[in-house]
Amino acid sequence: MRTSTTAALAALAILAACDTGSQGVGGVGEQGGLDRHSREHETCSRSADCAGDLRCFDGVCRRSKLSVLGDLYTAVGDRALTAGKIADASTAYGEAVARYEQEKLEPPAPLLCAQGSALSSEPGADPQKLERAARLLHRCLSGAPPGSFLRQRALGDLAGLMEHGLDPDLLVRREPADLYLTRKPTAPAAAPAPASDSIEVHVKLDSRSRARSVRKLTESLEKADLRAALTPCWKAYFEKTRKESLAVALPLQYGSAWDEDETYLSSWIKLPEELPPGQLAYDPATTEATTCARQAMSAMIQEEGKKLREETRWQAVASFTVAPRKQ
Repeated sequence: MRTSTTAALAALAILAACDTGSQGVGGVGEQGGLDRHSREHETCSRSADCAGDLRCFDGVCRRSKLSVLGDLYTAVGDRALTAGKIADASTAYGEAVARYEQEKLEPPAPLLCAQGSALSSEPGADPQKLERAARLLHRCLSGAPPGSFLRQRALGDLAGLMEHGLDPDLLVRREPADLYLTRKPTAPAAAPAPASDSIEVHVKLDSRSRARSVRKLTESLEKADLRAALTPCWKAYFEKTRKESLAVALPLQYGSAWDEDETYLSSWIKLPEELPPGQLAYDPATTEATTCARQAMSAMIQEEGKKLREETRWQAVASFTVAPRKQ
């Protein structure tokens, strides 16, 4: 009888040690331990894997409490950024942040990064805007999971503020600081822009199609004088970034027009009005340059599309590299 009682007590002790009900899945219980729940933007297989009131959507922990108007103005900012309208994007993102704060909700980290990046990229941004950008990017950094693209994006934009006097020691703590640009600016003197007549353009057409029209369009673009069309885009990009080389990619769609009697009329090439979401550049200067290149090349490419006259369909990406000619 004594042996049975001892065995029963031992079994109860084992069960008690294995009981995680009070701690949740990898959570912190009364005995302490690490919280293994996934944070916002981290992966999950079910909502129970997520911390707090986060829910698992598409394998990622996401918020369940969002601001409809905040997300609407975020979308407005994304569209403005795609069109190269950086100042309009900054305004829309600012309105989105304000809507979240009015509803007593913490703005999502991607929104904070988007506004901070847009503010810091505005041409001629004054110190006050750069201070706001630093604060937003710090908040984004604090809310981004380790190893995530969002964290790298925040660090990249913050690195760009170092030359404006950003104190990096302030980023170690999670709490926002009163002022960030407290050090002496170290921005180097602006280098003069290369001469416009030294600029050259290289073009490449990538497509899965082996149609003759793909080769013909490539040959036509290689022979065309693209420098006059793309030099203004390159010049504006250089003024904002001081980078001598600009690379932009334009998606193309080729097809044929037919009448109601299925009689062939003509061939055409279309350039989408907006960049696909996957191609949205987080660098506003590149986005603006891509929009500029689309506007500069649209008429020429569409005119070439009418000359191809091949009854087929294909998609392609035209890549243009604009840079000073190598000596």
